[in-house]
Amino acid sequence: MSDKIVSFARAFGVNDKGIDKIKLIIESGPVRRVRSSGRKSNKSVRFPSKKMGFVIQAESVTLEFASVLVKEFDEDVIGYWDQPPGMSLSYVSGTRTIRNKPTLDYFVVAKDFVGYEEWKPFSKFEEIAKVRPDHIAFDSKSDRFVSPAMERALKDTGLSYRLCTENDLNPIFVENLEFLNGYFATETTLSSESEIKKVRGLLKKAKAIRLDKLVNDVPCIDSLYYAIIKNQVVFPLQHMKLSDHANSWVFYDTDSWNAYKATRSKKIVSNNNDDHEAISSILERANSAAIDKAVVRLNLLDQIEAGEMSVAEVSTSLGVNPTTVRRWRVRAASAENRQQKLNMLLDKTSLRGNRTERLDDGVLKIIDQTIEEDYLSKKAMIPHQVYLRVANRCKAKLLESPTAVTIYRKLKKLSSEWVAYQQKGAKAAYQKTAYQFLNDGGVANFGATRYLQYCHIDHTQLDIRTVDEYGNPSEKPWLTLCVDEYSGKILAFYLSYRSPNYISLMMVMRRMVEEHGFRPECVVVDGGKEFQGRDFEVFCAQYRVAIKSREGQARSGGVVERMFGTTNTNLIHNLEGNTKLMKNVREIGKSHDPKFSATWTFSDLAGSLHSYFTVFNSASAKKGVMTPNGLAEYSQRAFGRRKFLDMDYDADFIFSSMPFIPRRTATVKRGKPIRVNNHEYWHYEFTKAEPQGEKHDVKWDPMDVYFVYVYFGSRWLKCRLSKKVNRSVDENRLAKSEDMQQEAKANNEARSSGYKVIAQVVEDEEALKNDRPLPNVEPQHDFDEIVNKCEDDGLEDDFDLWEEDVPTSTYK
Repeated sequence: MSDKIVSFARAFGVNDKGIDKIKLIIESGPVRRVRSSGRKSNKSVRFPSKKMGFVIQAESVTLEFASVLVKEFDEDVIGYWDQPPGMSLSYVSGTRTIRNKPTLDYFVVAKDFVGYEEWKPFSKFEEIAKVRPDHIAFDSKSDRFVSPAMERALKDTGLSYRLCTENDLNPIFVENLEFLNGYFATETTLSSESEIKKVRGLLKKAKAIRLDKLVNDVPCIDSLYYAIIKNQVVFPLQHMKLSDHANSWVFYDTDSWNAYKATRSKKIVSNNNDDHEAISSILERANSAAIDKAVVRLNLLDQIEAGEMSVAEVSTSLGVNPTTVRRWRVRAASAENRQQKLNMLLDKTSLRGNRTERLDDGVLKIIDQTIEEDYLSKKAMIPHQVYLRVANRCKAKLLESPTAVTIYRKLKKLSSEWVAYQQKGAKAAYQKTAYQFLNDGGVANFGATRYLQYCHIDHTQLDIRTVDEYGNPSEKPWLTLCVDEYSGKILAFYLSYRSPNYISLMMVMRRMVEEHGFRPECVVVDGGKEFQGRDFEVFCAQYRVAIKSREGQARSGGVVERMFGTTNTNLIHNLEGNTKLMKNVREIGKSHDPKFSATWTFSDLAGSLHSYFTVFNSASAKKGVMTPNGLAEYSQRAFGRRKFLDMDYDADFIFSSMPFIPRRTATVKRGKPIRVNNHEYWHYEFTKAEPQGEKHDVKWDPMDVYFVYVYFGSRWLKCRLSKKVNRSVDENRLAKSEDMQQEAKANNEARSSGYKVIAQVVEDEEALKNDRPLPNVEPQHDFDEIVNKCEDDGLEDDFDLWEEDVPTSTYK
């Protein structure tokens, strides 16, 4: 592909200097890893691109990821790369000259453009343009932002650049591209030609059918979506949403679509937001009581127009002068719609009064400076101390000090989010952020609109103590859940004693495929290190699963966080050995310590969780009376079965989900087993290994401790556990694997602890050796004294003292 890109760029007019930049971009890959930000409210995405053959990063969902979808399915785009090596810029900011090397979002090679792309909200470019016009400026002729600094940097390369905002995206078109993404990326059509012909047959008769009616008429809605991407039927992707069945139409051909547009009396609505732009600023400022009063007035005016009441009767009813009622009628008659009539009948008492500032400019300057230095800072002074400091500074400058109430009102007007950010940082500010609609600002709505679109994965440590098979207390297990955002269905869970890591992620994905036979379109994860691991990202890219990060944005994971709370409340806290009372540990005595009252084994707890989640999916209400299972079935019926998500739970998939051991390799010596996770494994091929040993890659199965896999002799060997373990065919291998791993861990810790104790004993003995008194030992005698002693004792001289077989009984 590199040669094709270079050849096209030369033909496009890029010179050698620009070609060198293109080669560097293609060969180097992304120069930085994008991250989400709770302060900026952006969620990063890692999108497995079929066009490019690798993962493309997007720093935000609503802008960068939306542009990625457009480039992915735009036939004019030949290639695009994220986070390319930056260019050196030099521009004037105030009185300074700034030189830096920013990393732009994308480098794009298209039929009509070769160069860099930078995406930011329109408001952000406006802020930069006000401060640094030599860097970013708005060109009124082209109605776009331009960069004089970038123009100078790219002058001799033949490359271009463009600064893009949300105005360059059609949110409806972007949402439809995301909806059809899986169908576009499928190698083969998973719908028969006969089904597509049936869809065309229905449309041929009616020319146009509303989407909700067509869903009920076709045998499989997937055939309709395949017909749309193959252009066998017409759907206005730029104007109607595929997810909005009640307001979207499918047409037989272009003529039908043009005829439909001609019959409409007004322009097709391009979005479906509820921002109520028709409401005037007066109506927005009115309270509910004022609005209710205006509604009563409007209803009475309607009765006057209908001849049911007179002006005098209305004035008496409302207690106002008849002239006032006539003035209301004149205002209402000039309004174009009922909304404007309400606006004109509102009381405007809130606009009365003199609101000009009474404080001296010098006092206002002192107030602003004090707030900036002492209140909006790490000092975080309390309001009263701010008032005292303002009073002292005003007194020093012979100015009249404002009252404390004035200071308090100014502080109260400050944004709570901004105050928290300045005083405590971004994490505290995130707790103060207001709720944001997903489609605010005219950007695409990337909330879940169908089953398996977004699946949230997260971990929590359960509030319960478990015991091993011998009844000894064990640790609190960790629960990993995968929850569908649209239906709230628990797709899979994984229970383990290990702290959360990428292994838990791969195992919960494996459990999902094992139980349901499909994968998600996108997984939503938080900012934990385990979610940023290479193995997990490679695993998701291999099976075309996008990753959306919600790092620093806890609210975005509410669907799975709520499930953790529900599970603890409804199940775990009702089991013996739960630790909910340990929040106040000083109040709990040893007799009530859950560590000693635990009775649940790992296997029993896993079985109980499985039963609970099964009942939850089939019985709990998610939306109205619909259960999670019911919502999932409805979504598949209305938005497609999406067979391209199906996966076989076969040996290849199981092997790809297995992690490498922590050190990745193990030493294989001739005739000796390898040691992995405190267990020994053997394969007869080890007899052919080198005597001195060599390192080989090793994978292990967290759900089956009886086998590991070693890459030896250019193939993967399945090595068996050397230890003899009595197990039945029907036993829970996951539970047994967890128990054996816990046992091996305990043995290893005990062995290590024992070695430390022995080493300490030896060290103590060495220290005391020289200070210990010698034992009582008889003095040594020479040989003659020993003989004389023997004669004096009357021993018979019937044996040689140096005989080898001297009876021990002859010794005295």
